Amino acid sequence: MHLIFADRAAAEGPTEIYIPARRHYPEGWVVEVDDPDGSWSSEWDAEREVLSVTTKKTGSVHEIRIRPAR
Repeated sequence: MHLIFADRAAAEGPTEIYIPARRHYPEGWVVEVDDPDGSWSSEWDAEREVLSVTTKKTGSVHEIRIRPAR
């Protein structure tokens, strides 16, 4: 899974990504963000199967990849 997005001045809150983990990633998954280490964070809601990724507003493009853990 691959997501590219740009900051929007009026946007608030994290980027939420639905990940059907049990169906497509039964052995787990890894999130990779092209932003510098320490400038982003993520939180997994297993019940909703939603990954929330928070990035700093830099006025630039952000790239997120979700890949199998193996």
